[in-house]
Amino acid sequence: MNVTSWARPPVPLAAFLVAFACCAGAASARAATFETLSQARSASIYGRVAAVHLESGATRHDEDRQSAATSEADVGPARLNAGLALELPDGWAYAQGRAEQFSSLGPDSIRFSGLADANVSSGSADVQAEGSAGASVDFTQRFELDAAQDVRLTMNSAVLRDRSEDFQFLLATDDGRVIWADTLVVGDDGVVRRSFSQLLNLQAGRYTLSASLRAGAFLSGDLAQAGRTQAEFTLAPVPEPGTWALAGLGLVALVWRMRPARRNDDRL
Repeated sequence: MNVTSWARPPVPLAAFLVAFACCAGAASARAATFETLSQARSASIYGRVAAVHLESGATRHDEDRQSAATSEADVGPARLNAGLALELPDGWAYAQGRAEQFSSLGPDSIRFSGLADANVSSGSADVQAEGSAGASVDFTQRFELDAAQDVRLTMNSAVLRDRSEDFQFLLATDDGRVIWADTLVVGDDGVVRRSFSQLLNLQAGRYTLSASLRAGAFLSGDLAQAGRTQAEFTLAPVPEPGTWALAGLGLVALVWRMRPARRNDDRL
């Protein structure tokens, strides 16, 4: 009787070494790295509110500001916060705000997210209130690229009332040549987008990346306006196509050698 069976032969050492060499070669052909040179980060908020009780004529006011800053070139996740809330008990007039940023700086990427939020409001018809509030976030990162490299900038932002000046971004060389400064793009369909991805070619050298977020709010009688700006972006090297091809070749070779082998046995 002719019987067909399947067997899984052991992977020869030579085949394993070939596959390993391909994968190792792909790893060694790594993307260029970011070397942090310096950084400066700050977050600040201010608020002022005043109210007059219309019946009694009593007045109340309050103001304050808070800030946090650092210039340490930390590598790794780092968060910076500043916040304040001012409240007047007579008439529920208040000013409040928040400013924060998070950054992660490493050899393979630069990541940032930030928020600036401000609001002034009054909650009673018996009180005439006025005030203002503001929040700001600033981030500057100087880095050096050790080799020419394609990098991908991925950005997403939201600005209340579409005030483009409230979110500023700049990537430039140390001698001032601008690489990218847009915080929005216009698609082929004519639609303005604040969420996009852009491929950039950077040469070996030193660069400065900066971002600033602003939000302002005010209250005057019946007129009130709040402010809010939120943004995040990532800058990361794009691996060369040959790197992926080399790694894929190694994996294909390994899988091919490990496939089941067909064996025919003649039995009576």
